[in-house]
Amino acid sequence: MKTYMPSAAKIERKWYVVDAFRHSEYVGSAKYTTLREMLRTKPVRVVEKAVRGMLPKGRLGEQMYKKLYVYEGGEHNHAAQKPEVLTF
Repeated sequence: MKTYMPSAAKIERKWYVVDAFRHSEYVGSAKYTTLREMLRTKPVRVVEKAVRGMLPKGRLGEQMYKKLYVYEGGEHNHAAQKPEVLTF
């Protein structure tokens, strides 16, 4: 069997706005800083670390992570990309 790999020109990219300022406060395996402390001081890093942990490890994951933009609050400077609101 052959694996289908679309070329870079055929991949359609969309921007989404996700409201993700709620957390279960489950600390997990934090070793140096508690989640409560991190949410209080750097809430953007909490989301970035959560997403990075879900991405594949290696070059592909690094390329995907570079495309992630996280902003605190509802204001961002990517209006030209016409982001869509992601609803569940």
